[in-house]
Parts: sequence; structure tokens; C-alpha cells
Amino acid sequence: MSFTRYVTLTWARVVYILWIVMVVATWLICAVAIGSSGGGSHGGYHGYGSYAASHAAFNPGAFLLALVLGLIPAFLHILGARMVLEFIVAVIRTENNTRWLRGPQS
Repeated sequence: MSFTRYVTLTWARVVYILWIVMVVATWLICAVAIGSSGGGSHGGYHGYGSYAASHAAFNPGAFLLALVLGLIPAFLHILGARMVLEFIVAVIRTENNTRWLRGPQS
């Protein structure tokens, strides 16, 4: 088993696409969770087992705020993943080019 061919170059695009899907899904799930986290006006404690205590109203303002402000960390995560993957690919290509320039070892 020799490591003369790197799978990282082949899988970098797939890893990047999966990373984007996970970041976007997390961003949307968090925005929905923030919008659903009790933005309704219940007026305080309604007792154990009451409908208002267990089912908070959806707050569209909190949802939209989380959606807009969540763009910043989502974009930074995607940008960071792209930079890391490009760095890894650049290191591997540099190694391949150096091996080619060095030529066969006797």
C-alpha cells in the first residue's frame, strides 16, 4: 500500500458540498428554533400542563432576525471550509509538483 495517489483531491468537492448543505441546514433549523422559542404573549405562568405553557407561539420577527443575522456566521463557516480545503489541495499539488521536478530516485 503506497500513498502515491491522494484521494483528497478527488473528494474535496464532495466534502465542500456536504459542508455547505450542513451549514445551511443548521442555519435554517436554528432560525426556526429561535422563532419558535416563546415569542408569543402568554402573559406569564399558566400552570403545569397548560396549552400555553407547552406550545409557544411562533414569533416571525425573531425568525427573520435570526435568518438575517445567521447569514454572517453561515457565510464565515462556508468561507473557512473553502479556505481550509484549498490549502489542503494546494499542499498536495505542491508535493506532487515537487516529486515530478525531483524526478525518479535511483
